[in-house]
Amino acid sequence: MNDNAKLYSSVGQLQKQGIAETLQKYVKLVRFKDKIKVLDVGCADGGLTSEILVPNLPPDFDEIIGMDISPKMVTYAREKLKANAKFSFVQFDITSEQIPEKFYEYFDNIFSFYCFNWISEHKHPQALKNLYKMLKPGGYIFLVIISNSQVFDVYETMSQSEKWAPFVKNVRETVSLYHFIEQPQLKLNKFLKSAGFDCHLCTLEEKCYTFTNLAHFWEWAVSINPFYKKIPENKLQSYQEDYLKEFRKHKNVFIELSNREEKIRKPYTTLVACASKPEEV
Repeated sequence: MNDNAKLYSSVGQLQKQGIAETLQKYVKLVRFKDKIKVLDVGCADGGLTSEILVPNLPPDFDEIIGMDISPKMVTYAREKLKANAKFSFVQFDITSEQIPEKFYEYFDNIFSFYCFNWISEHKHPQALKNLYKMLKPGGYIFLVIISNSQVFDVYETMSQSEKWAPFVKNVRETVSLYHFIEQPQLKLNKFLKSAGFDCHLCTLEEKCYTFTNLAHFWEWAVSINPFYKKIPENKLQSYQEDYLKEFRKHKNVFIELSNREEKIRKPYTTLVACASKPEEV
């Protein structure tokens, strides 16, 4: 994704609304102990961690660590939440071959929101094995993953155009692997079981978010676009025009005119999974 932390922080309402709704519906499946230590994988700017996740945790939680692959996101989150002693943030690639020794069976609960859709299929097993290693026996993980979104189709289409192919490459290594397969919940369930987890929930959720105007949508689209920084500056205007043209074509995009501004209603689909590590391993 784009690692512009300030932009991501300012336009991330789609993510916050979607995760808040999902947690309200399913967090009851997660078993919490007293004085828990919590990990948020793919924390980005820390907004979801502090504003959405924390209110769903027991008030007596001991510690929460946000983890992200982007040094810029981690630096931003640290500055943003430095006043709270229970928060800390670390830069780490969850697909790495080894985890930091101090994190082995360290966490009671692990959450990850809209992170695993950035992880390619061949790296999924390692990422889940790492979660398993970091989780205490009896601990729970809770994952929310984007499985279907119109922006993935736009990337795919633009990667096939002569004009944008030099900049939009390896799309299927960059966007959610679950977008391109039928019954993605079966795939995720298989991954979880292979990593050693007992799976309690693995389901698809239909979501929707309405952007108040085209400018709002475009800022959000840029904030998650992994190809945007690869576009030459003198081609950015043309890229925006072509991107929006392709996006408008999508059958699941709904646009209405209100006070001379376009409101964009964007449905999308998420995978929601809750799983636990056996007490005795």
